[in-house]
Amino acid sequence: MKKEKDKIELVVPAGGWEHLKAALNGGADSVYLGYTSFGARAYAPNFDLSMLKKAAILASRRKAKIYLTLNTLIKDEEILEVARFLNYYSNICQDGIIIQDLGIYKLIKDLFPHLRLHASTQMNIHNLDSVLMLQGMGIKRVVLAREMTLNQIRHIAENSDIELEVFGHGSQCYSFSGHCYLSSLASGRSGNRGRCSQPCRMRYRLLSKDNDRFHVENKKHLYYFSKKDLSAIEILPKLIGSGVDAIKIEGRMKTPEYVGIVTKIYRKYIDSYYADQDNYVVDPKDIYKLKQIFLREAGLGYFNKTFPQKIINPKTSGSIGNFAGRIEDIEYSKRKKRVEAIVISGKIPIGSGDLLEVWTNKGNERITVKKAQVLVKKKNKVNYRIEVDKPLQVSENDRVFKYFDQKLDGEAKSLYLYDSNRLKVKKDQEQADLKEYELRYYMSSYFLDDPMIDKNSTKKIDISASVYDLKGIQAAADSGAVNIIYYGKPHQELIALKDYCKKNGANLFMNLPRITYDKDLGKLCRELDHLAGKGFSNFEVSSMAGLNYVLRLKGAERDMIIGRDLNVFNTLSASFISDMAQDIKISEMELPVELNIEEAAKLNKRFKKREEIRLSMFGYGFFPVMAARFKLDMLTDGYKKGKAYYAEDIKGYKFRLDSDIWGNILVFNSKKLCNFFDLDKLIGRGPDILRLDLRFMDAKSQKKIIGSYKKALGLLAEKGIESYRGYSNYLKDDILFKDYTRGHLLRGVK
Repeated sequence: MKKEKDKIELVVPAGGWEHLKAALNGGADSVYLGYTSFGARAYAPNFDLSMLKKAAILASRRKAKIYLTLNTLIKDEEILEVARFLNYYSNICQDGIIIQDLGIYKLIKDLFPHLRLHASTQMNIHNLDSVLMLQGMGIKRVVLAREMTLNQIRHIAENSDIELEVFGHGSQCYSFSGHCYLSSLASGRSGNRGRCSQPCRMRYRLLSKDNDRFHVENKKHLYYFSKKDLSAIEILPKLIGSGVDAIKIEGRMKTPEYVGIVTKIYRKYIDSYYADQDNYVVDPKDIYKLKQIFLREAGLGYFNKTFPQKIINPKTSGSIGNFAGRIEDIEYSKRKKRVEAIVISGKIPIGSGDLLEVWTNKGNERITVKKAQVLVKKKNKVNYRIEVDKPLQVSENDRVFKYFDQKLDGEAKSLYLYDSNRLKVKKDQEQADLKEYELRYYMSSYFLDDPMIDKNSTKKIDISASVYDLKGIQAAADSGAVNIIYYGKPHQELIALKDYCKKNGANLFMNLPRITYDKDLGKLCRELDHLAGKGFSNFEVSSMAGLNYVLRLKGAERDMIIGRDLNVFNTLSASFISDMAQDIKISEMELPVELNIEEAAKLNKRFKKREEIRLSMFGYGFFPVMAARFKLDMLTDGYKKGKAYYAEDIKGYKFRLDSDIWGNILVFNSKKLCNFFDLDKLIGRGPDILRLDLRFMDAKSQKKIIGSYKKALGLLAEKGIESYRGYSNYLKDDILFKDYTRGHLLRGVK
């Protein structure tokens, strides 16, 4: 149980120097910002080392803290650069570093243990077990997943001693953070590496399919994956009362004007709450400012409801400003060929320099206001006459939105443009804790500088299979998979099926879901304990909570697969997990799909601490590119269970939709990932195992996929590449092997 808290901390984004000034002048308690590399907003201006030093000095003078975002996944070849950077940064600022990568956690704990660590929202922490796991690792603060209710947050706060931070304002990703690959597979720009291209903000059309025919559920392309923005200003007392230590504003890619105004308003109301908790009231003028500076249609996110249907507005995706009113009258030139002025009736002020947007049936028209003449001033409304100086196609009753407010923009700019505080920083040489040879010595204990790739290797590559029902377990065992991972709820038949698999030379594992809230986690663990008591203790772990469960499981001969969602992206993360689970057998460690074949091969060769751990790569199947706290049946009023649903983009690519065992929606890549025709490239590069995902397939297709891979790998090992190519050529027109993508096998991500 935590002690009574001080005033809640206001944590504000700074994408660049002007943003930093706006944040501090607006009243931020702390600012989170990124280095020029390794942050989750690679396209923000960010800060180099000298600017970080300057930022830390300025923040210290304002009695504010600086939190460094080092929250992307790091490749092996980048780790030395990260270590060099931290070697200097640790002497500049020690307020806190926000991380996602477990390899970076290990690096900091080994070399810079005095640094304070925060777990990024990219780690998708949404239950108490995960929080307690991180608390035990020495993490000082957890930025919780956005997809949490106030009651769920309160439960964690009351049962942990770690600091908790939540997002309170700004944009919301459709997918759980850290589990989105849509941008990555569509464009090669990885959200996990800070380069998201935001395809979730694009338009899609909903289709259904039965009897191999597609049916259009909605003719229009709508924004099915674009969430409303979060704005908790009106429930700030409840958010503070939930027990969190910090409220965070989203927006390192936003403007300094946005940072300044949003910070100023949240500062005002945090202070107002603590000054008079019984009389908390938000001025409508401040709601107006929040909407005007940048806000999509706003909502309360998940704070009040676990599956809020209205968190999506499929009709719009961008910031719309404030509704200014409707066109009541149109003045035309004498020959009625041109609009000369429009009369708008609305409730908000309109002034010179403002930018209006008229929503018409044929599209949107923008008007820069030169002069707004007040015609009629009623109690709640004002009629403005706006002269028009360009051709315009509008109609009476069209809606008008105020897109830009000149006066508010001036207020925002005053928070950073005219800051006269001159900051001089000595250009002395940066101090470092460790010598270069010490950094290299540390690296040498985990890395081979140039691992040799044996392209002539005949090492056997085995198959593991992901299955989604009990029949799939038997099909995979009959077909020769060595590891079979069951993605379903616990079932008594798993005991007998484990023995069935063992007789066929296979090990059966149950996947511990990556997304499991406390309400379901308690029941799940009791069911798992029952299975473990009867001898079933083989699990694939995909989250910190899953890892925590297996580590504390008593009286069982545990065997574990490390799932790809734990993001073993580098040798250090592989080493950290293997060290943590040193008393547990690890039969397989699946590498992320964002590593290409060369990167995976080098990791495979460098990872020398636990030679008995076999590394695997995703080899076949429809890959889930997004997982969201949203139900499939919320997408359409005509939803029918048993139908297959798809989201089709404007280019015609169809993304299959499904649900996980808890009802969260899953979005799958438009094409299956398949490396069947590139198996010869895998020889000598690892992996030890190929993972085949058999979702959406009947037992006959499952057996054919596994059998085809086993035969092809056998031909490669025993008869050579020509025999393999002949066999793969034979299957190139088979429907199970057509319409595929290699994913990142050859290209990787930046």
